[in-house]
Amino acid sequence: MALSKQLGDAGMIASKLETTCTISLEKVGEGFSITKSHLDLVATIPNADKAKFDAAVKGAETGAPFPGYSRQKFR
Repeated sequence: MALSKQLGDAGMIASKLETTCTISLEKVGEGFSITKSHLDLVATIPNADKAKFDAAVKGAETGAPFPGYSRQKFR
């Protein structure tokens, strides 16, 4: 969602954004913690500008929903 907004702000409309997230969930103390996160993205954006796309990705990364994911605890 953050990337879609950043792309829209840059004047690019994606016809497809497909993201796969792979995480490492490890036991830490009595709970669990996300220790690693990796995103793979396939985007279809007609007439995309690579520099604007890269800037949109960077902007979306700074507003990620789990910026402190290593501190998130799950029981």
